[in-house]
Amino acid sequence: MRAKVLIVDDEPRICAGLRLTIPWTEMGAEVVGEAYDGEQALQMMEQNGADVIVTDVRMPRMDGLELAERLSSRRFAGKIVMLSGYEEFAYVKKALQFGVKDYLLKPVDADELIGLLRRLIAERNEELQTQTERKLEAVYRYLAGELVEHTEVKDAAKSFDEAGTGTSCRIVLSYIPDYYRFEESHAVGGPNAIRHRWKLTLDDVFRQAGQPAVSLFLQPNRLLTVVTGAGGDLSVVPEQLRSLMDRAAERLRPDIQLSWFEAGGAYTLPELKHAADRLLQTLSARERAMDTEPRPEDYPKELEQRLLEALFQHREQEVRQAAEELFAHFRAHRCSVVDAYEVCSEMYTMLERRLRDMSGLKKLCGQLPKLKTADLTVYDSLAAMEHLFLRALSRTAELLKQAHSGRHRWLIARVRAYIDVHYAEELKSCDIAEMLKVTPNYFSSIFKQETGRTFHEYVNEVRLGKAKKLLAETPELVATVAHSVGYKEYKYFSNLFKKHFGLSPTEFRDRNHS
Repeated sequence: MRAKVLIVDDEPRICAGLRLTIPWTEMGAEVVGEAYDGEQALQMMEQNGADVIVTDVRMPRMDGLELAERLSSRRFAGKIVMLSGYEEFAYVKKALQFGVKDYLLKPVDADELIGLLRRLIAERNEELQTQTERKLEAVYRYLAGELVEHTEVKDAAKSFDEAGTGTSCRIVLSYIPDYYRFEESHAVGGPNAIRHRWKLTLDDVFRQAGQPAVSLFLQPNRLLTVVTGAGGDLSVVPEQLRSLMDRAAERLRPDIQLSWFEAGGAYTLPELKHAADRLLQTLSARERAMDTEPRPEDYPKELEQRLLEALFQHREQEVRQAAEELFAHFRAHRCSVVDAYEVCSEMYTMLERRLRDMSGLKKLCGQLPKLKTADLTVYDSLAAMEHLFLRALSRTAELLKQAHSGRHRWLIARVRAYIDVHYAEELKSCDIAEMLKVTPNYFSSIFKQETGRTFHEYVNEVRLGKAKKLLAETPELVATVAHSVGYKEYKYFSNLFKKHFGLSPTEFRDRNHS
C-alpha cells in the first residue's frame, strides 16, 4: 500500500523536478498526478484522491491557500506541504489554520524536503493502516451481526457507521467440496485448524496484494471474504480477484481443494447482506440443479428392503453393497445432494419405526446416529452423503450386534421351550416370528446363528427324539406315534426317521425289544 502524492505548481518544470528527483518509491509513495493550479488539483482529487499534497502558494485561478481551505472544508485527512517564495507570517498562520503540515521557503533544500516528506509519508501510511484495520474490524462486527445467526454484537449501528455506509466492497464465497473429511478428522485441531488456516490465508493474500479483506464463516463450510480496498480505494477488478483466489488456493494444504463463487460488481455495506444471501442461494441451487428423472421417490424399493433385512441379520457386506447400489442409482439419475439426503433420512425413519416395534430394541432409537441433523454445507456432495450414510449404517449395525448378542440367546431359549411343549402342533417359523414381534427372515437368521440348524431342522430333531422315546417305551402303533409327535403322513415320518437314525421306525423298535 503506497501513499498517493499530488504535486501542485503553476510551473511544469518544478512539478517535473519534484517528480523526478524525490525517491518516492523508496519512501513508499507514488506520484498520481501533477496539477498547475488549485482548481485542477481539486478535479484530480475527485478522480484519484491523494494522501500527500505538495503545493505552491501563488498560482493563477486558485492559489495554494484557497486549495488548502477547500480541502479543509472537505475534511481532507491527508498531509499538505506548502512551498513558497514568500516568508510572510500571515501566509504561514493561514496555512496552519487549514491543516498544512509544513511551510517551506523556496529555493527548497532537497535533503530537508526529502526528510520532511519521508516523515509525513510514514505518518500517513501508518494512519492509513490504522484506518484500514479499524474499518475491517467495523465491517466484521457489522457483518457478524447481520449475517451470522445467533451472534450477539453490541453497537451494531455504531459498527455500521464506523465502516461507512458508502464503503465499496467486492465479495467472494469459498468452500471445500470434500470438507466432511476434515469435520470428522481426529487430527490435532481438527476442522477448527483447517478453518483458521483457510481464513488467514485468504486475508493474507488480499492484504499482501494491497487489497485488505476480512473473512467470516457464515456456516462451517462457507467462508465469506469481503474485499474493502486500502483506505477505501477498491481497485481490485474481477480478473484480479480470481487471480488472488487462485493464489490462496495454491497456498493451502495440498490435500485441500478450494472452490468459490464471486458476486459480480461492487457493493456498499448495506447491500452486502443481500449479496451474500444470493451467493449462498447460488451455491445451494448448484447443489440442487440436477435433473432427477425418475424422481428420487422412484428409487428401487427392493434396495430399501434388502438393506434393512441385511442390517438386522448382521450381514455387513450386503448392507454396504445395497447402500452403494442406492447411491449408484442417485448418480445415474443425477439426483441432487438434497434429494439423496431426503431418501436416506426416510430410510432411517423406517429403521427407527421398526426398532420401536421390536421388543427389547426400543432403547436403541435414542442411540442411533442423528442423520436428520446433518449439516448439508458439510456433507454437500453425493460422495460426502454416501460416506455419512455408510457411517451411520455401520454404527447402527454395531449397536444392533451389541443388543442382539444377549437378546438372541434369550429369544432362542424361549423358542426352544415353546417347541418342547408344542412340538405335536403345526409349527411355522412365521408364526413364531410373529409371536416374538420380529420379521420371519430375522427370526430364521438368528435361530440358525444360535442353534446351527434351521427352524425346520430343529423341530424335526425334537419330534424324532420324542418319537424314538415313544417307540422304545410304549406299545403304540408306529402311525400313532408319528401322529402324536406332529407328523400326519406315516410314509414321510418313516423316511425321515430312517434318514436321521439309519433305521426305519419298525426296525428300531424290533432291535430295541430283542
